[in-house]
Amino acid sequence: MFADAITDVGSFEPGRRRLRVAGLLAVLVAGLLAAGVAGASSASAATGIKHSAKGGELRDGRLILRGVSGRAAYEIEGGRSGTVSVRRLHRRVFLPGRPATGTLDVASRRGAKPRFKLTKPRYSAARDTVSYRAKPLANKPDQAARARAPRRFGAASLSLVPHQQVASGDNLGNDCSTTLTNNTPFLFEASGENKWDTDTWDPGIPFQYYLDGDGYAITWGSDGGFLRGCSNTGSWTIVPDPYDPNPPSATVTASTTYPWTDPFSNTCTSTNPDFTCQAVTNEAGKSSWSITWSRSQ
Repeated sequence: MFADAITDVGSFEPGRRRLRVAGLLAVLVAGLLAAGVAGASSASAATGIKHSAKGGELRDGRLILRGVSGRAAYEIEGGRSGTVSVRRLHRRVFLPGRPATGTLDVASRRGAKPRFKLTKPRYSAARDTVSYRAKPLANKPDQAARARAPRRFGAASLSLVPHQQVASGDNLGNDCSTTLTNNTPFLFEASGENKWDTDTWDPGIPFQYYLDGDGYAITWGSDGGFLRGCSNTGSWTIVPDPYDPNPPSATVTASTTYPWTDPFSNTCTSTNPDFTCQAVTNEAGKSSWSITWSRSQ
């Protein structure tokens, strides 16, 4: 459905500089490592969402915060910060089967901070309260002991980290990344790109380069932004060989979509049945495709 929205960016002179194998592999490996780190946890140490409260209590399996604002503060990659309404936070983060993790920091207490698996949020603007069903967690992954939370407490903050299937990227939103490898003897050039208006290219398609044959690869992606999904599409077209009396023609279009509430999906299509897409790996937020060629009989 994205192919119709591809923007034509014109053609390229075959004499322009191509990517060198070493440089390309360095870029590709760096991109895959970064994507792997992002996928390993829902957010880095520099990201998170925080409630500030005047006090609270742990009662009947619920963590209750009193004297809260109608907005929670957040900080994302790069030191950017802001606020989000509690209602939007609850609607976007607490999805069925995807609990958030919360760390309670009570101003008057030192030592390990209690951690919880949080579900079933409630918010009362009239009472300035927010609460969650809270299941205590180990303080660290390698510890069996849990930091004990006080039944009643004074000024405190609750730091929230969304489930990794809710916010897969480093900006507390979803990121979409595609790697395309050209395993044909033909030269391809970028011929179009498209993304959701709310996305930011990270990185965009490098139109100044060619996707050469024999295993050359390129990776592009987009950042959906804070509490948003993502989607992007790239198209690559064969550059005709002026010395070939009957050069083939084909355009390969690869799309990756990771909506906020719907499942991750990816597609790769070709206008020529002799050139096909083969999936290499499929992970949430990432796609990897290989273009292969079979000579027509």
